[in-house]
Amino acid sequence: MKKIVIFIILLLIFPSIAFADTAEVTVDCPNSKKKNEIIECEVKGNFSYGVSAMDYEFSYDTDKFTFEGFEADSTWEAIVDETSIALLCEKDHFNEFRMGKLKFKAKEKNANPNVKNKRLSVSDSDMNAIDIIDETNENVNEEKKFELKKATTSNNKLIYDIIIIIVVIVILLIMMGLVIIKIIRSDTKWKELERQCL
Repeated sequence: MKKIVIFIILLLIFPSIAFADTAEVTVDCPNSKKKNEIIECEVKGNFSYGVSAMDYEFSYDTDKFTFEGFEADSTWEAIVDETSIALLCEKDHFNEFRMGKLKFKAKEKNANPNVKNKRLSVSDSDMNAIDIIDETNENVNEEKKFELKKATTSNNKLIYDIIIIIVVIVILLIMMGLVIIKIIRSDTKWKELERQCL
């Protein structure tokens, strides 16, 4: 009985973890193998709501690298500065998607540009805009940033909730059945004892 109760509690808690809102940009850079090598850093976004425009600022190790440019993914139009990228597309991007590649020229070998997020603002196709990261690399507007259009995770969560309700009902019915069976067996034993005593 205790295990069943724990199982139900875990089922109720899991959706808040599995369908948690996400808003982030990640940059993956390899180390340079030699001086003057051009390295490419993969830039990806991961959002649980629609994003069709982004204003992204970053920093990198200027002592070890020089900025060579940004190659946007084919779905984006880009305006590029040495430490900022403005991206625009016709439709919303959901969940994990490629933004493009940052390119740096190494001043020495075995170095990494250590790209860090400085500021990130995004908007959806309805031009609802919000700041996600400020210049201190801290998440901001936690209470507002997910007012943008939700991705299909909302529908997935609804389906999950329905499944959970069905599973909980089935478990409760099974538990009730087990209790009824125990009562019937107990009643049968008492009747058998009564017959033996008579």
